[in-house]
Amino acid sequence: MGGSGVLRRTPPEDPRDTSSTFENLWGGLTRWHPYRGADLLGWVNLTDHAPDVPCVFVARTYVYVPTTRKVRLELGVSGAARFFVNDSLLIGFDDDVFARSGSTVAACTLWQGWNKIHVRVGRDVMPFLSFALRVADESGSILAGATFSSEPQTVTKQHAPFEILTRNTAAIDTTFQRDPRIVRMLRQAVASDSLSAGRLRQAAWAAHGEKSLDTALLLTRSALSVMQEDASMWLLKGLIHNAKGEADSAASAIDRSLEIDPGN
Repeated sequence: MGGSGVLRRTPPEDPRDTSSTFENLWGGLTRWHPYRGADLLGWVNLTDHAPDVPCVFVARTYVYVPTTRKVRLELGVSGAARFFVNDSLLIGFDDDVFARSGSTVAACTLWQGWNKIHVRVGRDVMPFLSFALRVADESGSILAGATFSSEPQTVTKQHAPFEILTRNTAAIDTTFQRDPRIVRMLRQAVASDSLSAGRLRQAAWAAHGEKSLDTALLLTRSALSVMQEDASMWLLKGLIHNAKGEADSAASAIDRSLEIDPGN
């Protein structure tokens, strides 16, 4: 998220430097991280990565198509989000909502060559934070011939025309915004979720600090079963194996950690 544009509401910063770091609103340093752990329904779950304060995440991917074509974008969000295609605002949920995956479907044009899809997602009071985005052809089928890349690419053309095809308001819930009791219940549900990757991560590091290596290894494996692309858990797994004298397993886990996050 290099550059000054990350502080603007729209559009995303340009030029992009995914290797840079910058100071966030709480005085800490932050930078781009790879995320490959979308669930089987296509949701990117950021709940365990979010601080317990209002926050914003930025995500982007690039799509190559061999010919200019119209596509469908099927959207969902838990929180607030803005979706962009080639720096054009496609649709925004500016207040926290529960919008089911596919509750909003938009049609837009992808130009021949590389196109950028960019998401800004955050929350105010919402205890969960996630989004879903599916790119399909006009019939809703898999987009044949397309190539996706997380690496920055030169975009062929800006400002893709678009239109909203459907918006299922019955699948977009804002009730909790008007009832603090619902927000409180949701926060309690998140806090009590003993299977969340965040709680498993904390417990694993605590067990490692207490030299309870077998317990730490068990917790680490459980965390990785929930979030396979967590570089810190692969690093911890390597440290545990190293402490147990299992050099090959340690090297393999640390290599995996560095593969996911070279700056780890």
